[in-house]
Amino acid sequence: MKHRLPTILPDAIDMLRQEHTILKQLFHAFSRLEHRPGGRDREAGLVGQICLGLSLHEQTEDEVFFPAVLAACGNASAIRHITSGHTRVRSLIARLDEMEPGDPGHDATVAALGACVSGHIDEEESFLFSRLAGMDTALIGRAMVLRQRELRANIVAGDHHPGANDVPSWPATCHVIDDWQPPESVTADPDASAR
Repeated sequence: MKHRLPTILPDAIDMLRQEHTILKQLFHAFSRLEHRPGGRDREAGLVGQICLGLSLHEQTEDEVFFPAVLAACGNASAIRHITSGHTRVRSLIARLDEMEPGDPGHDATVAALGACVSGHIDEEESFLFSRLAGMDTALIGRAMVLRQRELRANIVAGDHHPGANDVPSWPATCHVIDDWQPPESVTADPDASAR
C-alpha cells in the first residue's frame, strides 16, 4: 500500500515527542518479555523495531532537526552535548545487530540502550524543547517527515539500516502514516508501573 502524507503535518517537537513515546513503549514491552520462555522471536522483533526506530529518529535529528536548531539559536555547545549520546546509541545498535536474544550480554545491551535513550529523551524534552520558541517547528517537522520517508524507502529498497533485518513495522514518521498503529504489545503506558 502506498502511503500519503496527510495534509496537516506535525511540527518537529510534536513528532519527536510521539516518537519518544513509542520508543519508551517498545523498551517497556521488551522489559516485560525478556524473561518469558519461548519469547525469543518476539524479543528479536521488538529489538529490531527499537533499533530501526532509533536509527530513523536519530538520523533525522542529526540531519534535519539539530542543524535547524543550531542555525536558529547558535548554541553549538548545547547541541553537541545533547547529541553526544547518539554515538553511544549507534554503537549499542551495532552491537545488538550482531547478537541474538539469549546471547550473553544481549539483554544487558538492550538495557544499556534503553538507559541511554531515556536520558537523551529527558534532556531533549526538559531542556531543549522549551528553548525553541519562535522557531518554525512546522517547517522543520515537514523536512523531518520527508527525510524519514526517504530513509524508509531506502530500507524497503534493500539499503538496510543498522538493526533492520527485514521490512520493519516502525513507520516512516511513526504518527503521520494513516494506517499504522503500534503493535498491541507496545500500547501499554510505559510509565504506569512507576505510578
